[in-house]
Amino acid sequence: MSEAKGQPLFPVLKTIDNRAPKPVRFRMFQNWGVNLTFALLVGCSSRSELIKNQVESETLGVAGSGARSLVSADDSECLSASDCISDNRCEIYSCIEGECISEGEIQCVINDDCLQAACDPENGECVLSSVSEDLDGDGFFTPLPGFSPGEPGSCGNDCDDTSDSAFPGGFEECDGVDNDCDGVIDNGASYLDAAGFSEASVVAEGAFESSSIRSLISVDEEFYLGYWGKEGELFSFFEARGSDGSVSVPSTNVSLGSASSFGPALASTGESFGAVWADTREDDNYEVYFARFSLTGQKLAPDVRVSNGLGFSVHADLAFSQGEFYTVYDDRRFSFQGTAVGAQLIGRALNSSGELVSDEVRLSTSSTSVERPKLAVNAQRIGVVANELAGTESRIVFRSFDRRFSNPSTQTIVSEAGGYRASIVALNQNFFVVWDTYDAAIGPGPVIMGAVLNESGGFVESPRAITSGNTYARSHAIISFGDRSLLAWAEVENGIYDIYAMGLDANLMLSEAPTRVTNSASDSLAPYMALGRDGRLGLGFDDWSRGQREGFFMTLGCSPN
Repeated sequence: MSEAKGQPLFPVLKTIDNRAPKPVRFRMFQNWGVNLTFALLVGCSSRSELIKNQVESETLGVAGSGARSLVSADDSECLSASDCISDNRCEIYSCIEGECISEGEIQCVINDDCLQAACDPENGECVLSSVSEDLDGDGFFTPLPGFSPGEPGSCGNDCDDTSDSAFPGGFEECDGVDNDCDGVIDNGASYLDAAGFSEASVVAEGAFESSSIRSLISVDEEFYLGYWGKEGELFSFFEARGSDGSVSVPSTNVSLGSASSFGPALASTGESFGAVWADTREDDNYEVYFARFSLTGQKLAPDVRVSNGLGFSVHADLAFSQGEFYTVYDDRRFSFQGTAVGAQLIGRALNSSGELVSDEVRLSTSSTSVERPKLAVNAQRIGVVANELAGTESRIVFRSFDRRFSNPSTQTIVSEAGGYRASIVALNQNFFVVWDTYDAAIGPGPVIMGAVLNESGGFVESPRAITSGNTYARSHAIISFGDRSLLAWAEVENGIYDIYAMGLDANLMLSEAPTRVTNSASDSLAPYMALGRDGRLGLGFDDWSRGQREGFFMTLGCSPN
């Protein structure tokens, strides 16, 4: 990977002694493609220093004259301001008729919306910081929520702040990230060379009566699988695996309790990960909870209760983008209130520390039940798909929202009756939606369906079959590379379901031929995928070859273009 990362964004400005205000100006953010200039105004200054902090910047001026005390003033008489003593270096004193009189504190004022400045009471210095975060420590800041990287007002140009290998000007590698921030991951690479497939191994072998994968993410060079395990009842767990299949974090109960649950959804920040799940710890009523975990599996803070209403809240999904977590789930409180029939969708946002930053927001307004939501986040909007009941069958509906789950698009009916269990990923600025089909008379449909929608809900690529040539096809997973996607699904071969995968371009045309990934003695279903950081793609799925339902894990190797 290239070592030339451009420049860190912020030097450190130190202000010592203050009286008359005078602007200090310099340029920065040259690696955004624009030059942003700010002025720092401080009251009662005598001198200022600009510390370069490993960045080329241009100093256009320094602050003016005056005097301020450097020590404290409680009960002593003074001859001059220098005799006044203060533990708070930001407090300004004058000596008037032998008495130390406070004139207030240093005010650090800045005229750049992307910066904030505050006086440090330990040394009296005005310290600059960004309003956005550099979560991965690569010197490039994540855009503010709702902005594309590098656009005016974004205050950041890092396209992926979960990886220190992704930044403008980086060198593209086969590692599951957009290294050069051109909007494309692993440009032109393939993951479907059978020579790169690993052996599959059982998740939490021997620990449960049965188990089922419910989510899969990668963090650093590890894969984290969220799943339910049955011990009389179902409980939510995760386990970490290396790309070689070795266990790096053993099976861990996300709720640290005995409340029944159905498996967590996981999302990575790059340095830790979040989990959402529903359990029955409160009055045997399913409510949604959130927690953050370290890469060693330690819970970083107490559980956060996300949902709070009468009736079950279940089927939670989770995503992380631009410094925030977003979760959606279906909830039945509105039935008790008499304002809806069945379940409706709710969304909520949390910051990177796991603190709630929005209220619960109702996302659906259907007169019938809406369930099993999935979400994806592009640079500006959150796309949500779900099952909406249409008579005795279900159909797939889509709507997008801003980063606070407001300003919804018009609801789009993506599929007519017979569509169920949809998935969604961001495909550049659009959303790629995939769903199963089901007929009560014949069972799972012969094809997996797909469509591409824009943020307003309009069809970019109309709904169509994206698999073909089989009697039964069901359950799927999708990975977006920005300009193309990888689809995994289960279809019947010789009376047994196996997992297949193929590549699709942005127009839903075949870019890599369908490839059989598993070859089990029994059914393999319900795939989940995640791009790893070491040139491997993780695949989790359920399999019945050992006599009961169990979660399995394997990896697929990356072949550069």
